[in-house]
Amino acid sequence: MVDSPLKLVASQSPERGISTRFFMEADYAFGYLLLSASCGEAQILGGAIRSVVQRLGLSRRGLLDIGCADGRLTGTIASLFGRLTAYEPNPVLFSLCKSRFAGDEFPAVIWPRAFSRLTAPAETFSLGLVSHSLYHVDRAEWAEFFETLRRNIAPNGCLCVVLWSKLSDAYILSAQAEPARWLCTSDDLLSTRGQQMLAEVGLRLVAHEQVRPTIRSHSEEAARLVADFLLGNSARRSLLGRGASGSLSRTLCGRGVTNATDLMFLRPR
Repeated sequence: MVDSPLKLVASQSPERGISTRFFMEADYAFGYLLLSASCGEAQILGGAIRSVVQRLGLSRRGLLDIGCADGRLTGTIASLFGRLTAYEPNPVLFSLCKSRFAGDEFPAVIWPRAFSRLTAPAETFSLGLVSHSLYHVDRAEWAEFFETLRRNIAPNGCLCVVLWSKLSDAYILSAQAEPARWLCTSDDLLSTRGQQMLAEVGLRLVAHEQVRPTIRSHSEEAARLVADFLLGNSARRSLLGRGASGSLSRTLCGRGVTNATDLMFLRPR
């Protein structure tokens, strides 16, 4: 048994540079949970991260998770690092994450707010995880966001950024129906411009993996709700959006759609 208890703090508003478009809503949390249950992505991503962590020989100096959601993915790798500091501004997902780690015997600090320069902890970690969270950070704030993260990564540590591939069927269908729903893909970091931005803040790409889980629903209602999450509820307000939602729902109940996802591992220079 460790001495440090689980620490929980009162909810605070997101800081500058963090989009509040839709990810704070209860509907977002419900959609995320249904999507996660439909593809088992957390276990797949967790396995890939564990493999790279072992290959890179990272130490056990703690895990920093930015946008930990309900802690589903966090829980697959947290034990590797001995302690956890996590951020989740969605109140529903924060509550679920709090419950997930409440009985664990290692130090866990879960902050119910967004991560930013103003909220970053005064410590360093072996791994910083940003899984499907960069969609919600304004593009103009990326350099500051990554520079802040770099300062929180130990010299021999690593930052893992998880984003949809632009070749993901789920992303393509979502972008066609509602281009403003998800604002970036892994290509934005893997491109020459993305690599230049990362270099300017002191980060370099050291490993790149891709996983391709399939999103599949087992009922029409669940498929419709997952489609609404991917496309956005506003998609149903247009004829094109309703058609896309119906088509996606039917596909989710059948063969499913691929959710090609890239994991990019970055180290301080």
